[in-house]
Amino acid sequence: MIPFRKIPASTRLLAAACSALMLVSACSDESVSRVERVVEPTTIPAPSGVGENGQELTLEVIDGGDTTGLIITDHRGFAVYGVTGETPSGDPICEGDCLDVWIPVVLRDAAVSSQLDAALFSVWTRPDGIAQAVYADVPLYLWSGDSEVGITGGAGVAGTWFALTETAGFVAAK
Repeated sequence: MIPFRKIPASTRLLAAACSALMLVSACSDESVSRVERVVEPTTIPAPSGVGENGQELTLEVIDGGDTTGLIITDHRGFAVYGVTGETPSGDPICEGDCLDVWIPVVLRDAAVSSQLDAALFSVWTRPDGIAQAVYADVPLYLWSGDSEVGITGGAGVAGTWFALTETAGFVAAK
């Protein structure tokens, strides 16, 4: 191996220029756009899980700021989701293996945050016997991929799964 100090300066400069060119060319448009799409989760405190009368809440609302806005969550603060086209009056869209990824929201007490309209809250007993929480005629699920409070990683999955806002609107991926 030749010691660095014995390599001519012009050769060292050429080697440095080639290294820089290789680094720049390694950053394809795809890798750059992937970095630009990354959204950091918003740190938000978990909700209390308990209502004004001491009852255990099934649904709450948290403010995820610019990342999520006001969204409906379970009692721990995890976003709840609905799938387009599924209603408690029809057959479930998510069944079988789907339930390993999308977990039906089950009741604690039949209570919701005062930020939600209690008249829009109901329970659907699915054909498989699970008593699933429903809000505004949308059966609610948790996404197994969400590992932190305040993120909506399941929003937009397959173009049919969406987080729900406090007004029961759908939140697409941001």
